[in-house]
Amino acid sequence: MKAEKNNAPPLVVSAPSGRVESAAEGGSETILIAEDDAALRTLAEHTLRAAGYTVLAAKDGEEALRLFEKRADEIDMAVFDVVMPRMGGVEAMETILKRRPGLPHFFVSGYIGREAYARFAKEKHLPILDKPYPAQALLRKIREKLDRQ
Repeated sequence: MKAEKNNAPPLVVSAPSGRVESAAEGGSETILIAEDDAALRTLAEHTLRAAGYTVLAAKDGEEALRLFEKRADEIDMAVFDVVMPRMGGVEAMETILKRRPGLPHFFVSGYIGREAYARFAKEKHLPILDKPYPAQALLRKIREKLDRQ
């Protein structure tokens, strides 16, 4: 996998009110994403690159760990799907946080609406963005986490 820098203009989306908002949530940091759904991974990559971020993308937790091992010093934040084949996002993130405690991160999941899963997420204090998510929600959550550092 290779990181690509995109100096494209900010992403513009139409808000429900009909007004147009610019993605003030953009930035120039490097984001490591892990998502097993190819369509969602591609959408997240395009959204982040359009907002100015450099993106490292993985299809599962194992690939995310390999990317992290090669480029740990470049990575400013991680966004991982919770449930993925081979290695899930929580397990991969626990490994990464041993090397980089405090690395800004959050998880995405399509299962949060299920009662048992929601209880698990709450008990583990997992910062989660529920899928499917609008592009602006992803950008806002990333900017919010990065700005807290």
